Amino acid sequence: HVHVHVLPRRAGDFSRNDDVYEELQRHDKEDSPEKWRTEEEMAAEAAILKKYFQEK
Repeated sequence: HVHVHVLPRRAGDFSRNDDVYEELQRHDKEDSPEKWRTEEEMAAEAAILKKYFQEK
């Protein structure tokens, strides 16, 4: 299982660099089950991403 946040940044986007963590905490509190993806949607995404993580 992997869980990541991809957060594009720009110079000066937060006046104090560590403020990004407070923003992430606020964002995570807004999460609700109604916004969650279905098992089918996540399986489809996993199938797409799987090729990038397989050993060659």
